[in-house]
Amino acid sequence: MSRTRTTAPAAPPKTEPAGLTERILVTPELAAEWLGRYNDGTDNVYNRTPGEVHVIKLARDMSEDRWADTGVPLIMGTHDKILDGRQRLEAIVVSGKSIYFDVRFGIDPSAQAAMDRPRKRSIANDLQMAGVTNCHVVAATTGLIMHWRSGKIMDRREVPTDSQVFAFEKEHHDELQLATQQGGSIRWRLPNVTVTVISAMFFEAVLVDEDACLEFFKKLASGEGLEARNPILALRNTVLRYDRKRKPKRHEQLYQAVHAWNLWRSGRQAEQLRVPTTLSSNSFPRVK
Repeated sequence: MSRTRTTAPAAPPKTEPAGLTERILVTPELAAEWLGRYNDGTDNVYNRTPGEVHVIKLARDMSEDRWADTGVPLIMGTHDKILDGRQRLEAIVVSGKSIYFDVRFGIDPSAQAAMDRPRKRSIANDLQMAGVTNCHVVAATTGLIMHWRSGKIMDRREVPTDSQVFAFEKEHHDELQLATQQGGSIRWRLPNVTVTVISAMFFEAVLVDEDACLEFFKKLASGEGLEARNPILALRNTVLRYDRKRKPKRHEQLYQAVHAWNLWRSGRQAEQLRVPTTLSSNSFPRVK
C-alpha cells in the first residue's frame, strides 16, 4: 500500500496498518520535528548516536545536489519515532534542503534490533562493480588526493563523500591507474611504504613535471646514485625506518614525501624530514 503527499501529520494515525508507505517531502522543519520526538523526557534511547562525520558527508551531498534516492525508506515505529533514518534527518537539517523520501509507518519498535545489520557496501565495492582494477587502493588513493586538494586534509569532517570519490575516479581513471601501479611498484622495493600515500604523491607530481617525477620515484625505489643529504635519500631512509605495524599517520607520511620532493626540486639538501608540530591543513604543502 503506497500513497504520496508533500507534508506529514504531526503523528501518523494509530489506525494506519503496519507497513503503510508514503512518499513525503521531508523539509528541514519536518526533520527537526521528527528528531525532537527522541527527547520525550524519559531515559530511553530510541536510536544510536548520529555519527558527526557521516552526517556532514550526507549533508554535503544533499546541499550540492548529489544526493541519490536509493529507495531505502525512513522507518517510523508505532511509538511515533524514527527507527531507521535518523542520520538522514540530521543531514536534512544541516543542509537546509528538502528531500523526498519513502516513509514506512507502523513498524513494531522491536524490529529495530534487526536493522542495519548487513555489511555496508564501500566505495571500493562500488568501483569494483564499475570494473575498476585495484579498486581498494584506487578508492583510498582518490580519497586522499581529494582531501589534500580540499585544503582541509587534517580535518576528518571534510573527508570526501563516496559520490565525490566515484565521480573523481571516473574523470581521472587512467591517471589513477598509473599512479597506483607506480605506488605498488615502489612498495615492492620499499615494503614499509604506504601505497596510497606514494600513489597520491605520484598523481600530483606527474602533473607538475613528468620527467622529474619519473626520476624522483625511480631513485626513491632503487636508492642508486643518491649522494649524502639528497632529499630523496632522506625520504628513502625515513620510509625504511617506518615500523610496519605503527607507521606515522598518512598525512604525516604525505608531508614527508612532498617536503622531500620540494627540497629536491629547489636544489636544497636534507638529512631528515621532520614533521612540524605546528603542521595544519592551512600550512600543508603542495607539490611544486
